[in-house]
Amino acid sequence: QPVERSEGDAIDRTAKLFIGGKQVRPDGNYSLATASAKGKLAGEVGLGSRKDIRDGVADILAAARGCKGWAEATAYNR
Repeated sequence: QPVERSEGDAIDRTAKLFIGGKQVRPDGNYSLATASAKGKLAGEVGLGSRKDIRDGVADILAAARGCKGWAEATAYNR
C-alpha cells in the first residue's frame, strides 16, 4: 500500500526516482515499503505516477535520438 509522507518531517525522506540523470521526487509524493525475503522492512521505493513514467520515457527517447552511437555501445562502454 502507498505510504504518504507527512508535512512535518524536517528532513526530506521521500524515496526518489532517477529520471533524466537526476533524483526527483515522485509526482504524487508516494512510496511503497519493500520487504526482505524474511518479511522485514528493507526500505522504500518511489511510486511513480503516469507523469513520472511519461517523463522518464521522454528522457530515454531524447537520449536515444541525440546519441546515435550510445545504443550500439556495449554496457561497459556506456
